[in-house]
Order: sequence, then C-alpha cells, then structure tokens
Amino acid sequence: MLSAVLALLLSAGAADGGPAAVEPAPAPLREFSIDGLTARWQTEGNALLVDLDGATDGWVLIGFNDLDALAGSRLFFARVVSGKLDVQEHLAVPPEHRRVDRSGLLGLAHATERMRTRVRVSIPLGEHERVSLTPSRSYYVTLAWSMSDDFFHHSARREAQRITL
Repeated sequence: MLSAVLALLLSAGAADGGPAAVEPAPAPLREFSIDGLTARWQTEGNALLVDLDGATDGWVLIGFNDLDALAGSRLFFARVVSGKLDVQEHLAVPPEHRRVDRSGLLGLAHATERMRTRVRVSIPLGEHERVSLTPSRSYYVTLAWSMSDDFFHHSARREAQRITL
C-alpha cells in the first residue's frame, strides 16, 4: 500500500517530464502564555518565526536556554518606539544583560494600540556559541514584558517553561 501511494505521488510530476515536487508540511504552530503575554511560533526554513502579543506599551521578550536558569539565556527583546519596531538580542548575565550584535535577527511586523504591543520577529535557527536553536529540541523558554520601552527596565512579569520548538 505504501509503495502504491509513493508511486502515485512520484508520478504526479511525471506528466510534464519532471519529478514531482514534494513540499514539506509546515511546522505546527506552538503557543506559550503567561499573564499579560502570549507567544506563538513555528519554524520556517532556517528561521523561527515568533509572534508576541503583550498587554503593555513597553517591551516584550522571548528567551531560550538549555538550563533552567535566566543566566546564559539568549533574550530577544522587541519594542515599538515612535511607530518603529526595534528588535535586539541580549545575553542574560544577571543582574543585567548585554546586547549581542547578531545578523539575521529581523523584526517583520508590528501593531500597537493603547496597552497592547504585537510584534512578529524572525530568529535564525542553527549553531550559536551559547544556545543553538534547533527544531524539535527542548529548551527553557522565557517570556517577559515590561511597562517601559527601555530594554534595561525591569520586567513586570517573567516566567519560563520547558518547551519543544
């Protein structure tokens, strides 16, 4: 039976002389929420597409770590200032965090209204000196948000859960 299905799939493109194109199924949409912030994500090619929807005029954040600790986490901050989306990667070195200049991190879209910030970011997958991001692998994922748009202002809420990308 399996060979008959495979033959049917492969013969579909044979009519025009070429092999059938097999499109990979899109990755499932995943979700994680804390009080005041929801993150939805999926992988697409070599990127992790993340939508953050927060009940704040300030910054929103998603972070990843191999360990159940804030220290060493890769933190991806997003904020909208004067109608423009600003996205930055930081490395958590408590009690502070430092900005990491990384290429490939993109702010794709944003929408704001009073007490609501919605952003879409693209985070590169693959090797990294601190936490490499790989689909189907488990991480401690941190969500946080602040009432301020200053990335160095303390979060109003922060929570981490073990999640599989």
